[in-house]
Amino acid sequence: MRAGAADRAATLMEQTLRLIGKVSVPFVAGWCLETLAWIAIREDKPTRAAVLMGAAGRTSRRRSGAFQ
Repeated sequence: MRAGAADRAATLMEQTLRLIGKVSVPFVAGWCLETLAWIAIREDKPTRAAVLMGAAGRTSRRRSGAFQ
């Protein structure tokens, strides 16, 4: 990954999470959290990565109104 690409990806995922929170689409929020976890792994932040992966799994299992 190019220098700065991980930072840009993290910024975009965080923006997406804020938007997704307004419309309640858990599977997309889970995907964003998992992406942030992989970025944390790349940045050698294993604790952050573990917390984000746990949140991703928990979030992805929630049902959204559109898919109930």
